[in-house]
Amino acid sequence: MSLLGLYRPGTTWLHRLPASAKLWALLVSSLVVVAVRGPTTALAFLAVAVVVAASSRAGLRLLFRQLRTLLLMAALLAAYTTWARGWERATEVAADLVTLLLLATVLTVTTPVDEVLDAIQRGLEPFRRWGVEPERVGLAFALMVRA
Repeated sequence: MSLLGLYRPGTTWLHRLPASAKLWALLVSSLVVVAVRGPTTALAFLAVAVVVAASSRAGLRLLFRQLRTLLLMAALLAAYTTWARGWERATEVAADLVTLLLLATVLTVTTPVDEVLDAIQRGLEPFRRWGVEPERVGLAFALMVRA
């Protein structure tokens, strides 16, 4: 699984959104998915993530190729959680994990890495007064992604 080379140019509404809006949407949706409890809502969030992924026109083959190892890990986690805490909790945990992975994959499919790094740097600019150097953070992210 690689973040580099995953971007696919397109004209969908997701491709036209700025990187900062997609990053904020991923942050907020991640918080909501983790905070809201229950297998029913977890499956509803997963359904929404599938619709968002379909609207990105990334292709089922590309998405499955990127997520296949993580889907196997989610299945193993669900099996263990079923044994340890019951099927309701297992459904919630696995659906939440797959939802977040799918949304993050949609972000990388619809946004070039350079735009994401630029958005992170611009977002950190207000923290400069407290000693944060956005250029260094951007460089650290770039090195992390490329490693």
